[in-house]
Amino acid sequence: MNVAVVSLKFSPGHMGHLQAYKALFENISDRVTLFLAPDYCKLMGQQDGMVYTEDIKRIVGSKPDLVFIYNISLSNLTLIDACKSKGIRTIYVLHEPRGSFKELLAEGEDIVKTLGANFVNSLICRKVDKVLLASETGRKNYCRYMSRCNKNYAVFPLILGDEYDSSKIIERRYFSFIGGFSEVHACKEFLEFVKYGLKNNKNLHFLIATKTDISEYMDKPIFRKALKSGRLKVQAGRPMSGEEINEYYRQSICVWNAYNRSTQSSVLSHALMLGTPVIVNDNGAAKEVMSADKRAGCFINMPPDNDKIMKCYLFIHKHIEEMEKNARQIFKERYCYSSFIELAKQIIIK
Repeated sequence: MNVAVVSLKFSPGHMGHLQAYKALFENISDRVTLFLAPDYCKLMGQQDGMVYTEDIKRIVGSKPDLVFIYNISLSNLTLIDACKSKGIRTIYVLHEPRGSFKELLAEGEDIVKTLGANFVNSLICRKVDKVLLASETGRKNYCRYMSRCNKNYAVFPLILGDEYDSSKIIERRYFSFIGGFSEVHACKEFLEFVKYGLKNNKNLHFLIATKTDISEYMDKPIFRKALKSGRLKVQAGRPMSGEEINEYYRQSICVWNAYNRSTQSSVLSHALMLGTPVIVNDNGAAKEVMSADKRAGCFINMPPDNDKIMKCYLFIHKHIEEMEKNARQIFKERYCYSSFIELAKQIIIK
């Protein structure tokens, strides 16, 4: 079987997932090629089995038996039509199925963008042969709001390869926010805790690593002072390489994952891979992976209570060595691609 894994939209936070799908298909097919939007090349470089192109004719011309479409793009619609004309099977990984009106309101300023994405996702799902959903939470949303688009769907986790380098000794120092800085990811709630932490714990340091431009958020005296003193570290406004992102996870005591809405989370899987505990809630997929016994993180309620978040941070700080090991174990069981080869044969190949 010849498989084409395709991402026609540049999404730097998903580079590790794309490489994991490539590794997965190398175990269950005869040939696999990653066809990626050219902007990926800046961060991923030239690698065997990778082609940087937006040329749909080139993708179809490679004569794949299966085209595995990873993320949203209007160009996917043209690609799917071209595949259908050649009798090529298509599968689409739907990251965020449409949710309720209440969940939509959680998008805040991104609501128009989300409405557009919901429309495009619906069109793509109608055309492909099969839809993959990253969690049971995603499946429930899909069944409730989108199942008319395509009745052929299955749950398959947002896999990663194991990029943890145990030979590196890196000091864990920060309470971090890593990833898209948006209202749906509860960025404002995180910043409220940053203010609280700066005022109430002189030993607490924060890190924000995002491709989003957050200069507007940082233009406040308390943040400017923290940036100058080193208690707040910010890398923002540009995509980061996989190595750079991994370094930020390894520097973190814990990572914010208490999102207002999430049916999957690349941040959750990356944090666990790198042994970093997470602060989560039960609004999304994290409750399927994380236990309430504080093995690899802590649950908080939304809207959050800053006193309780501080207690969670202090607990994690105290138990970081044990929780790091637990996080790694959960990653291997729930997200590492090597654990899902047989499931992939059943769900994706058949």
